[in-house]
Amino acid sequence: MRNLFPAHPFIERYQRKEIPMATAQSGTRSGGPGNGKDQKAVAARAVKQDLQEAQEAARNFVSAVKSSASNFGEHVQQRVTERAAITVQKVRGAKAKAEDKVRARPLAAIGLAAGVGILVGLLTRR
Repeated sequence: MRNLFPAHPFIERYQRKEIPMATAQSGTRSGGPGNGKDQKAVAARAVKQDLQEAQEAARNFVSAVKSSASNFGEHVQQRVTERAAITVQKVRGAKAKAEDKVRARPLAAIGLAAGVGILVGLLTRR
């Protein structure tokens, strides 16, 4: 069975330590009066990128779940249809078999029906 929910490429890269977490130390300048603002801007862009990639991963996950549920529903419908057809064939066969036995021995069938009727009458009597 195939993997319905593969890991997002971002998550795989992060797990392999190819992508560092967004931190204030990931800025490009090494000092100066605007250093804090630049570091915050870099960190904000990194967080925004992380969120966009996580959002895309969530969309892909939801799409995969929908597809899987749809495939499962189609599979169940097909199996139920097959089982219903088999059951109908079995019932028709049993009906034909009962009719053949009644035609072969009609008096025995009448006696059996009468016996069952008396038994049901005795059981339902108060």
